[in-house]
Amino acid sequence: MLHSTYGVYITHDQWRMLGKPFFESYGAANDGRQPYINPGPLARWRWGLENATDAIYAEALRNITIFKDWYENEGYGRHDPESCSEGLYAYIWQDGSPSYRDEYLSAPTQPPLGMDESSCAVMAGAPEVIVPIGEVAYNSTRSMHVEYLPVAIALRMARGCDLALSSLVRDLEEAEILRPVAAGGRLYPS
Repeated sequence: MLHSTYGVYITHDQWRMLGKPFFESYGAANDGRQPYINPGPLARWRWGLENATDAIYAEALRNITIFKDWYENEGYGRHDPESCSEGLYAYIWQDGSPSYRDEYLSAPTQPPLGMDESSCAVMAGAPEVIVPIGEVAYNSTRSMHVEYLPVAIALRMARGCDLALSSLVRDLEEAEILRPVAAGGRLYPS
């Protein structure tokens, strides 16, 4: 049900609200020329033109509503009158694995398809924050030195509990469960 929902949702609106008007105004001002668009967004817009018709877009909106209803009534996003959210959902956001900037990935050719942890907050309209919880040492093959990478988790609550979630993070820091981070090469300099 949700495999192509996000891809349809973003490409339909991006093309109709941004891409198409931009192409039209650019062409009108530049003797019919088309603007150069980065291959990633252009490929997603083209995918959307072929796959995100108005009828499929309407179905994607229905799927988002179904997911949001499930999340709020049976999933992790149930409200609680005392704490705002019946639960707190946490998952690993960054595990401290190296990812070098000079190792190039293949160019994106379509919008993100499928459903994963990070899609839930978007689909449910739920608040989510990324919180650093530590750092991991690794031997960098670029600097030939021990460097450090962050380890972070994502925390999510029920829709409308943005203040409760930010208050929780503040309280965890005040209780010294979470530590404040520094700018620079280390989250927690010695």
